[in-house]
Amino acid sequence: MRSKSIIKTLDSAGCMGIPGNPRKSAKIDKGDALKNFIDSEKIILAKYKSNSKCIVTGETSENDFKLRSGGIVISTEGARDLLCKINNVIPF
Repeated sequence: MRSKSIIKTLDSAGCMGIPGNPRKSAKIDKGDALKNFIDSEKIILAKYKSNSKCIVTGETSENDFKLRSGGIVISTEGARDLLCKINNVIPF
């Protein structure tokens, strides 16, 4: 990958936007979480990949339930889907 220098100015809140081409190259989409590292005078951003994804949907959300000390993660949507499937097998 070719390195290209882009100069951005921080706004009054200390924020800056990341231009589209670098986001596309790094496969960063709207809503993705980023982690940052500080290496002397450099700030390095990387796409955050969570290990705690729902076992049913495979997605991460703020409403995930963590069971068994975080070993099992299930989202609200995943729990609903799982309950429907269980109800089809074991009617209550």
